[in-house]
Amino acid sequence: MAPYDALYGRPCRLPLRWEKLDQHVTIGPKIITSTDEKIKGIQEQLKVIQSRQKTYVELHQREVELDVSDYVFLKVTPIRVVTRFEVKDVTYEEQPVRISARKLKSLRNREIPIVKILWQNNREDNAT
Repeated sequence: MAPYDALYGRPCRLPLRWEKLDQHVTIGPKIITSTDEKIKGIQEQLKVIQSRQKTYVELHQREVELDVSDYVFLKVTPIRVVTRFEVKDVTYEEQPVRISARKLKSLRNREIPIVKILWQNNREDNAT
C-alpha cells in the first residue's frame, strides 16, 4: 500500500512531478516514463526499509511457550470503586409548560406555523 493511500485512505489523484524547478519541463510520454522510474525507485527504497525493520523485529522477538501450571504476571488496571455518594443518573425529561409565541412564516408556495414553547425548569429567554 502506498504511503498516501495509508494516510488518507484513497489513491492520490494529483499529477505527480518530481523534477526540480531548474530542470527543463518534459511533455508527453517522457513525463510518464520519468514518473514511473521515480515511483519504482521509491518502491525499492520502501522494500529495503521494510525488510530492515522486519529483521530488527525478528532479532528482538522471542516466542513464549506456557504450560498450564506456569505462573504469569499480568498487568491489570485498577477497577473504579463506586461510592455510596456517587449519583448514577442526573438526567430528567423536560416537559412543555406553555406556548409563549406564535408566528406564521410565509414562503413562496406555503405558510409554516412557528411556535415558541417555554419548557419546565427554564427561563423565558431559553424558550425554543
